[in-house]
Amino acid sequence: MTGWQENMPSNFRGTLACLCAFLLVCCLAAPEARSAIEAAGLSNNPMELAKKAAPSNIMFIIDNSGSMDAEFATDEMWGYFSGNRYPFALGSSDLGLLWRARYSGANRMYYNPNQRYRMWPHFDTPNHNQELITRAQLPYVRNDPRDATATWDLSQPFHTLASPPKGLPDIPRSHYYLWYDANGNGKIDDREVWLVTLKWRGGAVERHYFNFDKGNDGMVTANADMLAAKIGDNELVEVAEANVPAGVKPHWRDDLGLEHTPTPEEELLNFANWYTYHRKRSFAAINAISEALESLQGNAAGVRVGLYTINGVNDGSVNDGSVNDGSGATTEARTGLHPIKARQPGAGGIQDDTPLLRRLLYNLRMPPGPPTPLPEAFQAVARY
Repeated sequence: MTGWQENMPSNFRGTLACLCAFLLVCCLAAPEARSAIEAAGLSNNPMELAKKAAPSNIMFIIDNSGSMDAEFATDEMWGYFSGNRYPFALGSSDLGLLWRARYSGANRMYYNPNQRYRMWPHFDTPNHNQELITRAQLPYVRNDPRDATATWDLSQPFHTLASPPKGLPDIPRSHYYLWYDANGNGKIDDREVWLVTLKWRGGAVERHYFNFDKGNDGMVTANADMLAAKIGDNELVEVAEANVPAGVKPHWRDDLGLEHTPTPEEELLNFANWYTYHRKRSFAAINAISEALESLQGNAAGVRVGLYTINGVNDGSVNDGSVNDGSGATTEARTGLHPIKARQPGAGGIQDDTPLLRRLLYNLRMPPGPPTPLPEAFQAVARY
């Protein structure tokens, strides 16, 4: 008797012996008995293996309130910046001298040089007349990827102040700030803030690095709150690229997953993709849901997905149960559940309505104005 058998209670050992004997008899049953079982139509496979699970249901509730048009996501009230929604509108005021408005660590909607930006997955280019952004379009980009007439020149000056600080360098719209913690103390210190400009000039892209040096204007700056600091006279000091710390230079993962330091042209194209497809909260939401649809393509059992914007259009003319809610929304994405690589009842086969869902998403506009009726939206989806 083995050790594990010796540790069993005697009554359990007896039960186990009887069970083993029964299974042995079943395995050695006469051929006639096995034939009778087969004739009765009993399956040799467990019932749970024969069942086909119904596809999971997922409803995306989409905030299409007025705040989704904003291009800020800060820790301030409503995620705005001193009450402002658009960083590129600050160039004509002193607020534009606050570097953190264009620093992705403070404004999470702003361009991050260590992230690679792409157009929305499978964006319907023929219908929207939008190509992949290449140098052929530079320095012009679109304010909205679906609107060919709304162009924006990235090479134009950002600051348009009547009296800018002395020594302010040529800062085009395509620029960003970053913090490099040189001393590793976890605090933003003087000379740890950097400005990077991407200037389209004569068919080529120039990338310049500037160090924010509060002491370069001759003013005493002990214990300065750098996060609240404005650019002053002669405080942006250009540094040759060869002398720029590696932690300041941009990098991201390429298609092979390898670390890549982009050329100036590659980075300007990346900035252009960010501006066109990701700079607004609404653009980021559309991209995130579309990427989620892409990931659901690999679900073996398939899923069913629906969309529901918290605001409907105000004319009550669309289908799928929308109502005239007077919100001021101009478009909506409201539809019931649609299959994504899901098997249909009977002989329906596999159906994939991802293109339909994406079409609703990519036509969704989120202008400023509509309210945020989240409780009503949750109730509507729960009733559905």
